[in-house]
Amino acid sequence: VQQKTGQRLAAAFCVIMGAMIVAAAYDEGPMAVAGKNAPDWVIALGGYIFIGFGLLLLNLGQLFTHFIAGATVLAFTAVFAWVALFGEAEHFSPGPSWLSDETNLLTARILFGLAALLGAAIFIYAMRYFWQQRRRS
Repeated sequence: VQQKTGQRLAAAFCVIMGAMIVAAAYDEGPMAVAGKNAPDWVIALGGYIFIGFGLLLLNLGQLFTHFIAGATVLAFTAVFAWVALFGEAEHFSPGPSWLSDETNLLTARILFGLAALLGAAIFIYAMRYFWQQRRRS
């Protein structure tokens, strides 16, 4: 019983935090921020990721869990892809000092791009599993 209560509290925390981030993305609520470094939809996806984690903590059944996990991975994938393709160079942290700035930026874009490709593969697997299980039930 105590574990379920802890899971529910953690889930509620994640969902509330996610909702606040989504609201901030669209300049609503107490967390509205001026001078954002990403488009509203990218910031909102960060909130949806928190909401997805909150729903996963509720453990509402294997089929639902796979669907929400796939959707959450897709949100990560979209953020990684946006950073790889459109992230501004000045917002990347510097890499090793023995590499040029251009090489560090290219390395970061490649790594974010690879993470996006991996996320897309995981999303496809999760959705394939979801639809196969849904047809069986």
